[in-house]
Amino acid sequence: GGKIPSEMKSLLAKNTCLGCHKMDSKLVGPSFLAIAQRGYSQKELVQLIKEPVPENWPDYPPMAPMAWVESEQIKCFCPNHFVP
Repeated sequence: GGKIPSEMKSLLAKNTCLGCHKMDSKLVGPSFLAIAQRGYSQKELVQLIKEPVPENWPDYPPMAPMAWVESEQIKCFCPNHFVP
């Protein structure tokens, strides 16, 4: 399996992302790699994390809005960083 860089792992844990997402396999939500493969921009990801659109991922339970997560932190762990 893919490994999450340690500097990102602490931010992901602090913001509860790891409760639903893993690097390269489905947990509750899609993997970080599956999200990255969608090609969302950082701006789109910030918006989607703060105000999820369940229709984008119909095979998964709806994600709770994460409005409290700081936009700058979301940019740091933008899943596009995980694409090889």
